[in-house]
Amino acid sequence: MVLRGLKKTISVYKPIILVEYNKEYFCEVKKILSKYEAYIYDIENDKMLKLNKKITNNKVARTSKKNSLSIRNIYFLPNKYKFAQC
Repeated sequence: MVLRGLKKTISVYKPIILVEYNKEYFCEVKKILSKYEAYIYDIENDKMLKLNKKITNNKVARTSKKNSLSIRNIYFLPNKYKFAQC
């Protein structure tokens, strides 16, 4: 996994990281990015939604085309990140 080799770079520069959800590796990704908050984009309401500690496959994994919150991209933002106001 690429993130393992980037631990030092991530801790120094604190980039915003986009991860495609993968059930097999997601727990390890969350551990590596423990100083980050996970978000998904709610396209219907045009806003970022913070993911709960418990991530359910129904919310993240594509379960149906009608479920617009059911997306595979998860954004990891450094804790206390301030969203720009548009």
